Amino acid sequence: MSIVQELLKQVEAAITALITGAEEMQINGRKYRKTDLEKLRVMRKSLQEEVFYEGLSAGGTTRAYAAWPLRKGGIPPWG
Repeated sequence: MSIVQELLKQVEAAITALITGAEEMQINGRKYRKTDLEKLRVMRKSLQEEVFYEGLSAGGTTRAYAAWPLRKGGIPPWG
């Protein structure tokens, strides 16, 4: 199991525990409370995507990212 998958399991366990009544959970030395549920959900989504892309990379597929700067008003530079 990869580090990302292990972290995903910890985040999912923390979300479940906080929803079911735990006051505080700790992941890698950082404490999370019920007020941090949204942060944990965003982290979970990001980790799920990372696990998905790890699966693609294992099959020989790679991924690339492109970030295009936006002009004022949110219009892409080619628009």
